[in-house]
Amino acid sequence: MAQTGPINASQASPIRMGRSVGRQIPGNSLRILQIDSHSFELHSISDAIDSAFDAIYRDILQNRSADWDLFTRAASDFLDSDPSPAEMDQFFEAAEPISFFLAEYRKIDAACDYWLDILGVITNRERQLSRQYHKGSGYFFWACSWFSRGDTDTGLLIMNKALIEDKRQQCCSNGNWPNSSAAMVVTLDQSLNLLHPASWWVGEQVQEIDDALDSANLNLRTSDIRSRLFLGSDTDLISLLIYSHSSILRIERLNLDHHDSKLLGSLALNHLFRITVIIENLLKARTGSHGSFMQQIQELSCQIGGQLKGQMPSQNGLQYASCINDQRKANASLLLRQLIDGTARYRDVGQTNVSNLDQPLCVAYVLRNIGAHDLDVPVIIAEEIHSLRVHVLATLVKCVEIYYP
Repeated sequence: MAQTGPINASQASPIRMGRSVGRQIPGNSLRILQIDSHSFELHSISDAIDSAFDAIYRDILQNRSADWDLFTRAASDFLDSDPSPAEMDQFFEAAEPISFFLAEYRKIDAACDYWLDILGVITNRERQLSRQYHKGSGYFFWACSWFSRGDTDTGLLIMNKALIEDKRQQCCSNGNWPNSSAAMVVTLDQSLNLLHPASWWVGEQVQEIDDALDSANLNLRTSDIRSRLFLGSDTDLISLLIYSHSSILRIERLNLDHHDSKLLGSLALNHLFRITVIIENLLKARTGSHGSFMQQIQELSCQIGGQLKGQMPSQNGLQYASCINDQRKANASLLLRQLIDGTARYRDVGQTNVSNLDQPLCVAYVLRNIGAHDLDVPVIIAEEIHSLRVHVLATLVKCVEIYYP
């Protein structure tokens, strides 16, 4: 059960409830819980639940072990009444202010443990009664505690669980996103309240993606990708894309002096590879072709004015894409370095340069194949994480420009 150290309660601090959904919840009257110099604004749910929350809040503030048995009995009675999703949202919103308080005092581990206890009470009762209650708000607030801790990996995994709960409750089909705060986080909605525990992370992701697109001389912004791709695509696919990008960025931000690790390169490649697989699936969904990734890349190249689908002069009908593939087989590391440096050439009579249009597509293709087949990761993966991320994002944006208007 969650434990905390001493809390300085010498200054008055009114704490208002957070919101877990993108709508105002009609409900019971609000009440003010006053403990020492602190006041908390809470939903009034029932006498038993209100008293149970009061006891938990007091125990935490006064550095006592919380009486979770009392809380479990009150919560079980509440759950036996088969509360609606809106009532469950109110229940979790009443639980939230003390976790926010703990986070404010940098007791983040205690806040995370607290939500594990709260959700444990609900899931245990679900198993006992063979029922399912709406827990989206609970997972959302738990994820917020992890974001406050700076652990975005765990925060995103739990936020995805909140998203799944919200989709189920709002009966969202594939490609339809629920109206919820969890959906705003996962889709990088910049209208998220600046006080939101995940707003710093959303802002960071948007800035990094926009900077990458600027360096690739592309006009689309993250907001365009969000409206044209994210909001009309499967939530699981977009969640994986955002998780992978966040993970690459975290690895990339290590000091460059420490980028010569094979393990680091392998981890970065795993996430880059996953994004190329997502791009492959996005292309297949719109091109109607279910061939190889190279065939998908060739078609995209053709659409943007590139050469990969064309035939090389005086090479007996050999396509430019085949030449890239041959170079990949011969020395993938060298090919990646030349693509990044802008010195990659086709082995035709004129030694034609790989165009700026095709460079990111070729990088995505090479990473897709290395990630799928090679255990010995080229050193360049660790050395050039930033450039590789930019090229992969550029390929994604070209896909969005052509096939997701």
